Amino acid sequence: MTTSDPCGPAQPEKPARRSRVRVVDGSTLLVDSPTAASMLGISERVLWTLTDAGEIPCVRWTMPGGKRAMKRYRVEDLNRFVEARIEEARR
Repeated sequence: MTTSDPCGPAQPEKPARRSRVRVVDGSTLLVDSPTAASMLGISERVLWTLTDAGEIPCVRWTMPGGKRAMKRYRVEDLNRFVEARIEEARR
């Protein structure tokens, strides 16, 4: 299937991204960067900036034989970040 753009040639649709959400016993444990950013309503770049500044913690690990570390975010940490921002706004 393709999508058409009145300003250019038709482009093939991108396949749906496989969810990177980890659920155990009905509870979401870890989400990937795109999912975390979407949950917060921010871009991935802003998420990475907040992570590098230490405002949002993440879990980093490298799979055996992997060449780069993966970042995953705990949903409870994302909720804590939002709650802190809400409290900050109330002051």
